[in-house]
Amino acid sequence: MAWGTCYVNFEALLITISIIGVMILMALTIFCCWCCRSYHKRKIEKYQREVTKFDREQENLKLRAAERKQHRQAKVDGIRDKYGLRVENPFYKRLD
Repeated sequence: MAWGTCYVNFEALLITISIIGVMILMALTIFCCWCCRSYHKRKIEKYQREVTKFDREQENLKLRAAERKQHRQAKVDGIRDKYGLRVENPFYKRLD
């Protein structure tokens, strides 16, 4: 073996290293795109869960308000019956 003699073809080595580098860059790019897509997908799903939760809470609030209104109306009707103030055909109607 002679000193300074190289058995590696530098042109082939350069081409191989550049191909491997490009493949690593492509893999990193694909991985980053996949991570961003999954992050945005989770963000959208979280937003949709919050919207459905908000809608359910609003519906529950409306139901409880309607129940309270019926309860108050029953109390008022009871007081009107007690004192004989109930009129079957009022001359006016309250606008809601």
